[in-house]
Amino acid sequence: MLADPERIVVTTGYVQALVLLTTVLRDAGRPVLAMEDPGLPFHREVVRRQGGRVVPLPVDDRGVRTELLGAGGPSFAYPAALAALAAVLGAARAPA
Repeated sequence: MLADPERIVVTTGYVQALVLLTTVLRDAGRPVLAMEDPGLPFHREVVRRQGGRVVPLPVDDRGVRTELLGAGGPSFAYPAALAALAAVLGAARAPA
């Protein structure tokens, strides 16, 4: 799958991406963002300070429990390793 170049946003890092995503979601009236739990409290605080609300998304030994997302709103997760557990996001869950 190729990404449309007009839909790609390059940021200086994770926190800037989180700020931009939360701001866009808040302005669109969808301020809820699922984030892995456990995760870094600082990242949750970034979302809250931008007017967002964090919904915790559990993590197990195979990574983020993406099957719990359902058809809900957006989620934000570390793509390779979870800082709190050092678990790797498995291939079966990555496409979600």
